[in-house]
Amino acid sequence: MPESSGTGPAIPGSTKTAGNLSRTSRELNHVPDSIRARKVEAEVMTLLHARGYLVSRVSTSSGPRLIAAIRGNSVLFVMGIRSRHGITGAQHVGEKYPVEVALLRWAALGDTFTKQLWIWVAHEGWRMFEILPGGTVEVRNG
Repeated sequence: MPESSGTGPAIPGSTKTAGNLSRTSRELNHVPDSIRARKVEAEVMTLLHARGYLVSRVSTSSGPRLIAAIRGNSVLFVMGIRSRHGITGAQHVGEKYPVEVALLRWAALGDTFTKQLWIWVAHEGWRMFEILPGGTVEVRNG
């Protein structure tokens, strides 16, 4: 991904960078309001805790809502979001959520940690995608 003069990588199809994003839910209708975002975040944290992870929110108030999950030697960074529309596959995630994918690639300290985007899809439930340096892969059974 090409670097830009901002504080993070360039967002595909945008003049913004991951480090200087300013969005409202009107600009991107899939971004939940703060109340829904907290509920999604709480559910992600509950699911991770139930799977044996020690979980903590690591975001700043103005940054993305990232969750760090640690189990043994495994460190996982997760961003949880909601969508009213279905996801057809991993490539669709990169096309539909380029900002979130770029933020995960940029924010989670390089390639040493696992980074995932969890999407709550209405009428489907959770879909989980691992964000890799060169693409996105759907994760089965979290």
